[in-house]
Amino acid sequence: MAAPQFYDFFVIVDVCCCGDEQDNPEIIEFSWATVDTQQLRLIDLKQQLVKPIKSTISIACSEITGITAGQLATQPMLTNAIREASSYICCLL
Repeated sequence: MAAPQFYDFFVIVDVCCCGDEQDNPEIIEFSWATVDTQQLRLIDLKQQLVKPIKSTISIACSEITGITAGQLATQPMLTNAIREASSYICCLL
């Protein structure tokens, strides 16, 4: 007998951080994926780069992530990315 399903979708959130020499980590990427729990399949994937407030991305972090300071310079702030994700999730309900 299968367990009852309580949710139609799962939204999985992933963040990528960078830090400077003073170890002040900042989120530079905010991503989320939506999974249909009935069919167990990915139905949407969104990645949003985020402009850091306190620091710039280090060369070492760029080498690890493939994200450059130039890419981040024109991106929205973290609050905007969270607001977009929240609006998206509300539309699923």
